[in-house]
Amino acid sequence: MLIDYCNNSLRVTGASLWLDTTRRKGLPETDIFYISHAHADHAAAHSKILASRNTARLFRQRCDQGEIITLDYNKPTVINGAQVTLFPAGHILGSSQILIETDKRVVYTGDFKMTPVDTAEKIEIKPCDVLIMECTFGKPEYFFPEREKVVQKLIDFVENTLSHRRIPVVYAYSLGKGQEVIKILGQRGYQLSVHKTIYEMARVYEELGVRLANYERFDSHSLKNKVVIMPPYARNLGWIKQLNRKRTVILTGWAVDPEAAKLWGTDLQLPLSDHADFVELIAYVLVAKPQKVYTLHGPPDFAKHLRRKGIDAEHLPATRQLKLWDDL
Repeated sequence: MLIDYCNNSLRVTGASLWLDTTRRKGLPETDIFYISHAHADHAAAHSKILASRNTARLFRQRCDQGEIITLDYNKPTVINGAQVTLFPAGHILGSSQILIETDKRVVYTGDFKMTPVDTAEKIEIKPCDVLIMECTFGKPEYFFPEREKVVQKLIDFVENTLSHRRIPVVYAYSLGKGQEVIKILGQRGYQLSVHKTIYEMARVYEELGVRLANYERFDSHSLKNKVVIMPPYARNLGWIKQLNRKRTVILTGWAVDPEAAKLWGTDLQLPLSDHADFVELIAYVLVAKPQKVYTLHGPPDFAKHLRRKGIDAEHLPATRQLKLWDDL
């Protein structure tokens, strides 16, 4: 099996299978394009897509183009001569990793999260010979507090803001984080007014079996005693800036950065992330026990940290072209 890596795109050449590429121009329409989850930085309107069932449904909410081959978790199937298996990544609902088997076992993680949440399938880790992994938060300083403590800080923020008769505005990404916040706050009885994009994806989450409560589509004329949930880009919109008596919080793993307050311009930043932190990234590798690790979508030095632990690891820069291996 040969895997090409060029311009931040991975292709299993023997199986004509692409892994999470958003490139479209000049790619063979007969190839198959695996999408690990429905976030826009991992998914594009390809001619033929391979994805988990829940990812396929979420992707269809945003794009109605292309054929989708759907697979259930842990149900192996043969794609152009290679056996592939999708299994949960814990990142958002429907997120998957892919195991590719010929004479060796290769795992590509996509984005993943180790801490279980009620709005995504719990991550699984499979032993493999070669691991291709994301390392977004692959620096030692990227350490997330316990999720329960972060959630409590969010609740305290909401309670304090409402008690002062102000409007709590929570910034969370439209797909994944937004629904997680609805779950956290809605099940505690807070009344939620949510942005159109978050609302629409929440309805799909419910269709797929995730129970959510106490949320409605945003109405600027009906905000009394309600928590507003908006995507991060909304903080720059004129009507948000003009919203009186508001307090704002953003939920992102980047809140651990000392410059977070300056970067986001919110009253509070909380590291509620749908990614693994530095410690969890290393923990994943130790459980999977690969012979070789390739890291991408994060700090190059993460591979160095793995090598210090005796693990054969190499970082894949976005602009480099190479053959990862041809002896598998």
